Amino acid sequence: MQKEKDVSDLLAFFKEQPSPGFSPRASRPRSSVPVAYVERYSVQFPLARPSSENMQAICLHGNRRPRYPASYFPASGYGVNKREADAVNTLEAWFGNCCRSNQTEEVTLCCATQAWEKSVSHFCKVGSSIKAPYFHCCKISGSERLSCFDNSAKNPSYNPTEEEPVQPVPPKAKFSFDPQSCPGAAMIPHNIRGKSRQKEAKTPTTSLEVNLTFPPAPPIHSNIESICRNQRLRPLYNIKCLAGLGYDLVARQAKTTNRLEKAFKRCCKNKQNALPCAQKSWEEQMKKFCVGSKGKPIDFPCCDVEALPLCFRNISTDPEYTKTVLTESLSLDNLCDTHKVIMKKFPVGFSLKSVVNKCCHQSATERSTCVPQALKEEFEAICSSRKAARPSMRRCCRDSSEQCFNEIIMEAITKATGFSLQRKKRCPVS
Repeated sequence: MQKEKDVSDLLAFFKEQPSPGFSPRASRPRSSVPVAYVERYSVQFPLARPSSENMQAICLHGNRRPRYPASYFPASGYGVNKREADAVNTLEAWFGNCCRSNQTEEVTLCCATQAWEKSVSHFCKVGSSIKAPYFHCCKISGSERLSCFDNSAKNPSYNPTEEEPVQPVPPKAKFSFDPQSCPGAAMIPHNIRGKSRQKEAKTPTTSLEVNLTFPPAPPIHSNIESICRNQRLRPLYNIKCLAGLGYDLVARQAKTTNRLEKAFKRCCKNKQNALPCAQKSWEEQMKKFCVGSKGKPIDFPCCDVEALPLCFRNISTDPEYTKTVLTESLSLDNLCDTHKVIMKKFPVGFSLKSVVNKCCHQSATERSTCVPQALKEEFEAICSSRKAARPSMRRCCRDSSEQCFNEIIMEAITKATGFSLQRKKRCPVS
């Protein structure tokens, strides 16, 4: 029987063959894959098993390890390399989800391990379903297969290998973490990246969702403009709503955010000195955040790392400060929450009272249907009326465009939401 050959063995064979010299007029060799192509489209596969030794590097250097978008490969060929690249892209995306899901270090490791094991299983399963040449570890089963993948890893420590941050590639498969399979590990609320070692820290008594962007990235040349431009559109937080709920770390993060935003506001008034002022303020507030009541670092990623700014930038979910209320998911339903501000500050040319009276007393589900229908009736009434209307409204009526009308309403909702945000602090849990 003929022994099954792996494509990687053939590529290795071609790479070992001497490259025949030829002049510019000579024909290209027909028999081998060019060595340059083999090297150019190589993939750092497989990835090592997550462990307590490499878990911090997995999260810290996630954006400094390779990704392989579709444009990396030629349109045809290199099927084996493409499958390996998909496996790396998918697992790195899953790792990112585990690192961003704020929980204890033990649970983060458990999440990453589950992701890695599923990635191995998925890779081998896909290979067998398309009858592709098997990766040698896939020929083994059970724990030996996992050990084979782990031992074959080219970067077991997950050290950074890229000079510049890479763009993430969306995963091609879904991963759902099961925290119940982590013995002795208790989950803590969503969006909390650590758990304080302070004795007064309590386990939350309620399972509320945390809506707080933390940690803030350090100010640098590329984001200082956004820091100042969007400063009035980023939320401040009410701490009193957390009293007695056990969300001590959330309160600590919210206080730090409030103090830092206040400092940013002061720095941005002096445009020439905005960056150094913001950098100094950020350093002061983050050092204050990291030090517990007894002068010891709290258990939070980057608080015990010497390269503090780089570490916090790598784990920040908004390093360029582009997330504002304007990027939140708003809909026509938000008219019920903003109609008073719209009528007073951003009028749209007609009264919203009829829409509010008709829809805003209903439940959220009913409201999502009622508001668009009520606005449609208002649009038809405006266009059929002989009363003078705003030029923007006349344009929508002339084009018989209900979408044009709704865009005017949405613009007013967005402005009113941003205006309300400046006046009212939001609770960091909901």
